[in-house]
Formats: sequence, structure tokens, C-alpha cells
Amino acid sequence: MKLLDEIRDTNKKPKEFLVFLSEKVKKDKSLLDNFSKCLENGSPVEKGICMEVLEFVS
Repeated sequence: MKLLDEIRDTNKKPKEFLVFLSEKVKKDKSLLDNFSKCLENGSPVEKGICMEVLEFVS
């Protein structure tokens, strides 16, 4: 999963997308590596989404 591409190309509502990503992370913990890359290289919006997902999962 390329997280940044998925964030950019989503057509879901923000809350729906947040829940969608959170469920994916809960099922596959290896996706957390994608979040660290997103936090390093993403735009402010992408970083915000990643931070919200991490908050939602924890």
C-alpha cells in the first residue's frame, strides 16, 4: 500500500477515510512503516491524516 498515493487519490469523506485507514492498520501492523515515511515526506494535510489515524488506532 502506498499511503501517500492513497491519501491523495481518495474519494471518501474524511471520517470514513480515517476509519478505513485505521482498520487497515489494525489488521496489518506492518503498515505503520508507511506512516513514518508519510510523516517525513508528506504534505501538511497528509501528515495530519497520518497523525489522526495513529491517534485513532492507539
